[in-house]
Amino acid sequence: MHFLFTNNSPLIKYGLAPGLVDIGHDASVIGLWQIPADQQEAYLKHCIDRVKPDVLFTEGFPGLNWNALEAVKNARGVPHIYWAIEDPVQHPRSLEIASFSEFVFTTTVECLPSYAARGHRADTMLFACNPHMHRRVPADLSRSHDIVLVASNYHQRSEQVKKILLPLIEDGYDVVVWGYGWTDGEAPIQLPAVNYGGGILPYEDLPGVYSAAKIVLGLHLVEDSRTQSSMRTYEALGCGACYLTYDTLAHRSLFQPGEHLLCSGSAEDTRRIAAEYLRNPDRRQAVASAGQALVYKEHTYAQRASELIRAVESLR
Repeated sequence: MHFLFTNNSPLIKYGLAPGLVDIGHDASVIGLWQIPADQQEAYLKHCIDRVKPDVLFTEGFPGLNWNALEAVKNARGVPHIYWAIEDPVQHPRSLEIASFSEFVFTTTVECLPSYAARGHRADTMLFACNPHMHRRVPADLSRSHDIVLVASNYHQRSEQVKKILLPLIEDGYDVVVWGYGWTDGEAPIQLPAVNYGGGILPYEDLPGVYSAAKIVLGLHLVEDSRTQSSMRTYEALGCGACYLTYDTLAHRSLFQPGEHLLCSGSAEDTRRIAAEYLRNPDRRQAVASAGQALVYKEHTYAQRASELIRAVESLR
C-alpha cells in the first residue's frame, strides 16, 4: 500500500513513514501546512495525481486548510485516516476532523467511547520509537550534561516543572533544557540562562544529546490516561537513556517504574531519585537497558505501521 502523509513532522518523517517502509509498504511525505491555505487544494490534488496513494494520513493540527483536504479526498476517492495525537486536550477539535475521516486513531483510550458515540471508526495508536533513529550513538560531547530536558515550556505543565525540573536546578546539578518559552518572560516559570540550551533542539541531534546525558527528564500534558504520554517517553527509552519522568497513569500502565524508567510525583522524590542514580552508574545503565529493550520489543513504529495496515484493510 502507498500512504501519502500530509505533514512532514519528525513524528512522521522519522517515525510512522519509515515504519511502513520497514514492513514493506510505501510512504510519501509532504508539508501541506507549508503551502498557502488558498493553494493547498491544488497542491494536494497534484500530489495525489503524482503518487497515486491508497490512503491519505494526517496527524495533529498542522495548520491545514481542512475544507480543502476534505474536498480533495472526496474528489479523488482516497480514504483519509486521522491520528488524534492532541487527545484528550484538544478532543472536540479531533471530533470535527473525524467527521471527514474514514478511520481515527487516538493516543488516548479514554476518548474511544465519544468517537463511537458519533459513529466514527476508531482505535488507539500510541507513540513509539524508531530503532534506526532512536538508539545510542556517540555522545554529543559539545552538549554533554548530567541531566537534560528537551521540551517546550507550556503553562499546563508548570506544576510538573516544579516537581521534576526546578528541584534539580535549585540543588545545583548540571541541568540543561532545550525548547521554547523558558527565558522569554511569557511563561510563569523561567530558567536561569545557565540552564538553557537555546531554542528548539534540532530533532536529528536528539540521539547524541540523550546518549551524552546521565539522566533524561520527561514532562507531560496528561496525567490520568492509561495510554497517553508524550512522544518523549518512547524516544528517550529508544535512545537508551535513563529516563526520569513525571509519575502518570500511562507510565504505570505501560511500563514498570524502577525497572524500565524512573517516576517521580514530588520534588522530594525527584531529589532522592536523582541523587541515588547519579551516584550509581550501574543502576542507571540497568534501567536504561531494560527500558530500551521493552520499547524495541513492544513499541516500535514498525509495529504501529502494522496497526495502521490492519485498520486500512478493515475499510475494504
